[in-house]
Order: sequence, then structure tokens, then C-alpha cells
Amino acid sequence: MNDQDLLSQFIRKWGNKVSYVRPPEGVRTVLGSDEAAWEFLPLAGIEKEARVHHPPFTRDIEPANAKFWEIGEDILQAKMLNGTTLYKFSWNPVTGEFLLLGFGHHADVRGKAPFDDYVRGILLPQQKKVVFRPFYPTWMQNRSTVQQFHEDSEGGVEEVSFDAQHAAEQALKAHGAKGWTFQYNITNRDLEEMTGQNRW
Repeated sequence: MNDQDLLSQFIRKWGNKVSYVRPPEGVRTVLGSDEAAWEFLPLAGIEKEARVHHPPFTRDIEPANAKFWEIGEDILQAKMLNGTTLYKFSWNPVTGEFLLLGFGHHADVRGKAPFDDYVRGILLPQQKKVVFRPFYPTWMQNRSTVQQFHEDSEGGVEEVSFDAQHAAEQALKAHGAKGWTFQYNITNRDLEEMTGQNRW
């Protein structure tokens, strides 16, 4: 069994039960279980090729959303016209559609696809960290849907979730995001412990 197979096996076992952290240097660690951490240790340096078509963050943002934003070369430095900085975003790993949010909840900004079809990210600028929610798209919930994102029919929702978050990290890095730490499978409890706030 090669390293990629071992990583896939780990993801299928632990899925969204653990949180993956990648600091700017690129070495991953895992939080949430001592057993998982020990199993992950030999795999921490492995890069996984996310099974997606690698769509970019599109600049064709929904006009009702885009008209409030100024976006430069670094997507994470986007600002609203009133000076409010980027707080949350949603990204569709199938279409590349990118939705920006300066405050409030992800559901406040709707895209062309169902809400669950977006990887949801939150910026923690004081920690220079981007955190992602677990990803469970409608086309996994309804297995009769054509799975454009998920090319390997053997993989389960845990791998699709990991792949989508990994692809979001790579897309962000391709559009700036220098020096940020990325953390996958974040929960409200994690956020409260990290920030001392319960407004998530």
C-alpha cells in the first residue's frame, strides 16, 4: 500500500472526527484524538492530490455580491467599499464560484448552487488562520446526482470533504494567502476555544 492509499484509508476512518492543521510551512498535523494523531504521524508530510477539476476562484462573482467589494491580487485582502475586511467566504469546488462576506453568517450570501455545495471558510486575522467547515454537498446527499467533483466512486463523504477543503486551500494559495495557517473540519466549539467568542 502506497502513501496516498494510507492517507485515504486514514481519512475514511477518521473523516470529520479530527481537524487537520497546515501551518505556512506546509507540514500537516491532526487534532482531536491521540490515537488519530499517532496514526497520522507517518502521513503528515504527504500531499494529497484533491480529486477535483481544480476550478479557480472565479472573478465572476454574483453581481449582487461583487458590487460591494474591491478585490486585489490577494483574495484574502478583499475589502468592502466601506472598508470592512473579508470575514467569511464560500467556494463551490465544482464551478469555482466564490462568495464574499464581511460580517454575519454564510447563509446571508447565496450563490447559484445549494448552500451545502460550498466549502465554507472563516478568516481569523489575529491568528492569521483560515478555517474550513466540513463539506457535505447535495450531490453526495443524493447519490443519483452526477458527481462532477468526485471522480473516484469508491471514496466516501469523508474523502470528498477532505478533498474539497484541500482544494480550497490550494485555490486560496494560488490567489495570495501567503503566510496563513489552514485548519480543516472546524466546529463551533473549536472556534469558541480559539477565539473566546460564540458568535459563529
